[in-house]
Amino acid sequence: MENGDPPFYVKQVGPHLDLKPLLRDLNIISQKYKFPNERQLCLTHRKGIVDSREQLYEGAGRLKDGLSEFDYLYFNTVFVGTSFEKIFLGLSKEWEIGRMRIALLPSHSCYSMHDDHEDYRTHLALKTNSHVYIFYENGKSFHIPADGFFYDMYTGENHTVFNAGPCDRIHLLMDIRERKPLTEVCDV
Repeated sequence: MENGDPPFYVKQVGPHLDLKPLLRDLNIISQKYKFPNERQLCLTHRKGIVDSREQLYEGAGRLKDGLSEFDYLYFNTVFVGTSFEKIFLGLSKEWEIGRMRIALLPSHSCYSMHDDHEDYRTHLALKTNSHVYIFYENGKSFHIPADGFFYDMYTGENHTVFNAGPCDRIHLLMDIRERKPLTEVCDV
């Protein structure tokens, strides 16, 4: 890293997806299962978790001590048959997908300043508004649009996300082992 900066902070990657099937499936799922205090629904879970509600919530929020993003390799049964499963299965053909979650950031709120266990995380914005920004401690800021593209985001240094807009921000978050380019393997 030159001058201490990563190769990039936010970069568009991978194929373009139609968000309509994902939003339809998200609407169905979120009517049945509510976002907990951590405001995340887990699409992957750890080995041995058989209860569907525990699969949905046990990996939400900050990782428990001693756990890795890649302890969450098993697809949640609640999402079987959805467009989220198509993405998981498509990407899993070429990459190891770790913790995969749907994260909600309500309007007029923000996350605390934090860094993550992995240096990069892949985002797909499902819903957002023009007043949602990722802000790094060094002053850099970025907006990830809900344009149907995946974005790799640098998470290895302190950052926050704030939503100063009128509607919720909802992202699909994924940890992918070995950062190779995403290709057209996940049509929905």
